[in-house]
Amino acid sequence: NVDVYMGQFKCPAVMSGASPEDSLLMIDRTRMGQLFDAWQPGVAVTGDFGAIHLKLAAQNGADGAGDELGIVARAEFQVGEGAKHREGAYGARDFDANIGIGYFEDSSEAAGVEFGSAVILDAYATLNAFSFQGEVLDMDEEFSAKMVGNTSMDEATPYAATFGFMFVPDRWEAALRYQDLDNDLNTTILGGGVN
Repeated sequence: NVDVYMGQFKCPAVMSGASPEDSLLMIDRTRMGQLFDAWQPGVAVTGDFGAIHLKLAAQNGADGAGDELGIVARAEFQVGEGAKHREGAYGARDFDANIGIGYFEDSSEAAGVEFGSAVILDAYATLNAFSFQGEVLDMDEEFSAKMVGNTSMDEATPYAATFGFMFVPDRWEAALRYQDLDNDLNTTILGGGVN
């Protein structure tokens, strides 16, 4: 039930960042998923204990080959068969979900300031033709300055919610996504599409 792997892998902080490119519901990842859509060398330990999946990863930090590391600790709880590691309701039957909570920290420094940290909560759920994806990050001042452009050095709590409906079973799916970056510009992003 425990695996160790090392090499190049994606930062496993949020599900939307780690979903394979051919398993996305919309053409882009959520903004939070884009923040962690990076391949870096490192080592990770994962464990599966019934419906609980645990991850602990250490990867090269923002300073590249420098001394500091990016650390992720994450726990996921699976309901039913889980979200099948994809966005949307493709292949879904009945009610299935994945609920995750995690912590990210990168102690790399730029101009004497650490890269920052965040606490993450995300969930994927499907019920027959319906799908839901939600995520929220609680970023410290340093991380919010680098990731959402907060020049005021305030903490940020960006979130995203995606709703999907598969109107032709396992073939055509419509989706609507709302994102709030909680930055100094009060940026919100509304997107929709058909897959």
